[in-house]
Amino acid sequence: MTAHTIRRIHEVSPEDAVKGSETLHQAFKTDPLNAYTFAGRDDISRAWFSSRVRLSLNAGELYVVGDWAGIAIFEPAVEDQSARERARATFRADIVAQLGEDVGRSALGRFDTLIKPYLENEHSVAQELGIDFDREVDTLVILGTHPASQRQGIGATLVRSFQRDRRVVLMTFTPYDVQFYTRLGFKPVRVWDAGTLHCTLMLWTPASLGRGA
Repeated sequence: MTAHTIRRIHEVSPEDAVKGSETLHQAFKTDPLNAYTFAGRDDISRAWFSSRVRLSLNAGELYVVGDWAGIAIFEPAVEDQSARERARATFRADIVAQLGEDVGRSALGRFDTLIKPYLENEHSVAQELGIDFDREVDTLVILGTHPASQRQGIGATLVRSFQRDRRVVLMTFTPYDVQFYTRLGFKPVRVWDAGTLHCTLMLWTPASLGRGA
């Protein structure tokens, strides 16, 4: 399999934002998330991912493979949550600014129906394990590979780069993605339905913390 070089992006240029959002738009075109959150509309998808890429460095880290063939947005665990809260507020305002009040808030409302049970399930798992997700668990926010570059190990290369010394959590919506992350050592820890989506909360635990959790 081809060896892939990962680049960490420290400043997102307008050109980067276009390339990154297009890769994610194409990557998620057939994902159930598209039909649910974006109502199958290209304008919503492109605006959503454009905002994600442009604002990714406000509270996270941005990594790419090649000429944006693969992209990942990663949020490390942090003690101070204020920057993350400001980033979320900025993202929501940007979505409304791009799409208008009605369309933007409608898309955000659908997304909120995913996030509320996600946070509830995350809290439940945190209680079981006796940990603080915000301060002890890294989050893989988005991972996408352009369809023209899929099946080349790009996604797996990106994921492995985040598997360090802390747990990593993510949410996914397809059986294929569950299988993909399971092969990389993640475990499904909660499943639930949100509208038409079947959601799975997955957790990776480094060997130093014990594979059982």
